[in-house]
Amino acid sequence: DVERSRGLGDVYKRQIQNLVVELQPPLLLSELGLAASLEHYLKHFRATSGLEVHAHLEDLTMRLPPTMEVTIFRIIQEALRNVRQHAEASQVSVEVEVRPDTLVFVVEDNGKGFTWNPLDRTSGRRWGLVGMRDRALLLGGRLRIFDKGDGGTRVVLTVPYPASPTPSSTIEKAQTLPVGGEGR
Repeated sequence: DVERSRGLGDVYKRQIQNLVVELQPPLLLSELGLAASLEHYLKHFRATSGLEVHAHLEDLTMRLPPTMEVTIFRIIQEALRNVRQHAEASQVSVEVEVRPDTLVFVVEDNGKGFTWNPLDRTSGRRWGLVGMRDRALLLGGRLRIFDKGDGGTRVVLTVPYPASPTPSSTIEKAQTLPVGGEGR
């Protein structure tokens, strides 16, 4: 019984450590920026999920405003959490494309895909997706989720950079941002 208790204690300790990592962005975020923090998080994600993880973040060389970095980090973190919990995937990729006035972040998996049925009351409100959409709105951005058709899901976050959302543009974009219908 003592050995069993120790084993359970170790399991609970690992679960608590993983929860702490999930709840707070790494200290690297404030010190080294978004790209380094995502790389660090993806190493942890790879180790704890068993998924093959590919990252293409080398174009993200600039520092973003701190609130923007945290918000983008949280959206990507939630997208990865969805892959781990729902996708039944074996691999996931995280990419960024830096355009002249826009940053585009893509999280893509090779899992079972996703279909959104707003009339399906058993699936709840999908709070993680709602939170991702709301965070994108805070940045004046757009979140789109696609079922890839051949298996897998693609989450695309597009945010203006340099960031300068106005309240009116945020309201307009809120009407065009799907949380579902296009994917997880």
